[in-house]
Amino acid sequence: MFGKEIKSITDLHCHILPGIDDGAENLESAIALLKEQKAQGVDRIVFTPHFWSFQKTVKQFSKDRYNAAEQLAPYLDEFGIEWGAGAEVRMTPELLKMDLRHLNIVGTSYFLLEWPFTQFPLYGREVVEQIQDLDYTPIFAHIERYDYFWSNPRELDDYIDEGIVCQINPGILLNSDTRKYALKMIRDGYVHVLSSDAHSMEKRPPHLKVAYQIVEKGLGRRYSDKLKSNAECIFYGHEIE
Repeated sequence: MFGKEIKSITDLHCHILPGIDDGAENLESAIALLKEQKAQGVDRIVFTPHFWSFQKTVKQFSKDRYNAAEQLAPYLDEFGIEWGAGAEVRMTPELLKMDLRHLNIVGTSYFLLEWPFTQFPLYGREVVEQIQDLDYTPIFAHIERYDYFWSNPRELDDYIDEGIVCQINPGILLNSDTRKYALKMIRDGYVHVLSSDAHSMEKRPPHLKVAYQIVEKGLGRRYSDKLKSNAECIFYGHEIE
């Protein structure tokens, strides 16, 4: 009825590159995270270190990201993990004055965007339109962390109608207090991608396998397979429904 089960997992949002942001502190920590990702069934990863406009230029950020990825490259080959590079771009008003090219997920038209956590920014719509003007498709990172969207999902309707992608972290599904609502958001079409947002084995380890199991148990396999399929399509630069 549902076709062949999709077992392979793609992680589009993580902070595993060593020593570049508040994720893996060093190469040893990064390797531990990679090993756990592989144990979880992850075969494809996009590294998305934080980009803060007030901290680095795009050129310096790209250089640091490349150097960090070079350290991990032999281990990625060893574990048989495909990888790509991107950024989790923090939304700030400074973005309106910047050239945002080269902050997308490399080789695709997707752009991971982190919104402010406290209140909806007055410049939010402008930033999204600026990204779209570059023919990029924004992915809203961990939408469960923005109460102005999570508690009022209809505020996302216009964005989703424009093709924007919404991502959540596993933690919102692993927490028994928030699981039911998270599953409802997936069922209602407000969540399109599940990613680890892994930072460290202590702070935020990758828990994608169990999160997908929760989705399958709560909503059925076609929902968990669709989330997996969406992530894989984005990794390869394809459009999703």
